[in-house]
Amino acid sequence: MEHQGEYADEVDLREYIEVLWRGKWIIAAITLSAMVFSGFISFFVLDPVYESSTVLAVSPPEEVQAELADPVIAGIIGGTPQAHIRLLQDPAILQRVVSSLKIPVSVAGLAGNVRARAAGDAAKGDRLIEITVKDRSPENARVIAHAVVTEYVSYLSDLVSARLSSRKQAVSAELAEQQARMADAAKQLKELLQKSGGAELLKQEIKARTATLANYRWEDARLSSELRAASESLHVLEQQLKDVPKTIPVVWTSTQEKSDASSPAPGTTAYTGDQINPAYTSLLNEVSQKRATVADLKARAEEGRRAIPVLEKEIVQLTLRLTEEQVAEEKLQRLLDAAESRYRDLVEQLHALEATQAHAVVGSAVGVVAPASTPTEPSGPRRSLNIAIAGVLGVMVSVFAVFLMHYWYSSQPKPGTSSRAATSR
Repeated sequence: MEHQGEYADEVDLREYIEVLWRGKWIIAAITLSAMVFSGFISFFVLDPVYESSTVLAVSPPEEVQAELADPVIAGIIGGTPQAHIRLLQDPAILQRVVSSLKIPVSVAGLAGNVRARAAGDAAKGDRLIEITVKDRSPENARVIAHAVVTEYVSYLSDLVSARLSSRKQAVSAELAEQQARMADAAKQLKELLQKSGGAELLKQEIKARTATLANYRWEDARLSSELRAASESLHVLEQQLKDVPKTIPVVWTSTQEKSDASSPAPGTTAYTGDQINPAYTSLLNEVSQKRATVADLKARAEEGRRAIPVLEKEIVQLTLRLTEEQVAEEKLQRLLDAAESRYRDLVEQLHALEATQAHAVVGSAVGVVAPASTPTEPSGPRRSLNIAIAGVLGVMVSVFAVFLMHYWYSSQPKPGTSSRAATSR
């Protein structure tokens, strides 16, 4: 009994095959019905679908950056193919496409019929994007594919144009700022030159004071030499004056004036006296004159010696002023030169930005490699594949139905089974 119970629980493959064989007409009917229904839907209900494809090539960001020197624009139009694919499927782009088309189509419907993928070999540096559009009309498929590319390029052009406008505004604002800096630096430099006369005037004044100082020093040396000579001459004269008698004796008669007669006339009365020595008087005059000369030389030399340190101090002060003046002038001149240089650079940038056209920039970075064409053969529906799938599904459903029916009928109690089971109990 136990063996029979275990055998009953085992899977009987033969029974399954018999069940399937008994239900072969059901399986065939359901499978054939599914295939016929699928064929009818594919041939008579579903409209044919056409696909039109176009291929875009995008430049690497380093090429765009080298051409425009703008990382923002390089990021906009020189992104990866995946970034462009995400933008192409953005609802904003699709809305622009719908607005530009004269074909009645919705954004949701267009989103389901537009597909973009990276094409080419990325390992070899290919940056290609294939855009595929599905539509029931072959001409509409081509028109939509062309509109997608056109509006996408227009969208990129708008972004680049907005970036260029922003840069123009920034450059113009900085240009005005540099103009203000130039005017302020020029004004300060002018005021500095008007206030102090500038470094050149100070240089000339220092040069004149230095020449005057040199003249004083030369005059001091000359006066010192003359003073020494005059002092020596005075000393000699003073020695001579000491040796010369101040007075000399004179003899005269009553009838004669005082004279220097050494032998009075015979028969006269002789008188003797002292007289100032003319040689002494003359030498005394020379000594007086020489003393006056020495005193004058000393006064002139003393005056020059007092003027020399004053001039030296003035020259030092002027030199310090000159240094401060040169530093201030150089600082202001550097500021003015830097502002002028930056101003010229900004003018060149502004001219370059004004000459840059957004559509030309986008056109040089994003180009159509293969334009969209009108398809001649429909890409769907795939009737054979649909019928084959329907057949497989029909087989699966019919087999499940056959086993379900077998289980349902086999689980129902047969007539008389219940009475015999009650008698045995």
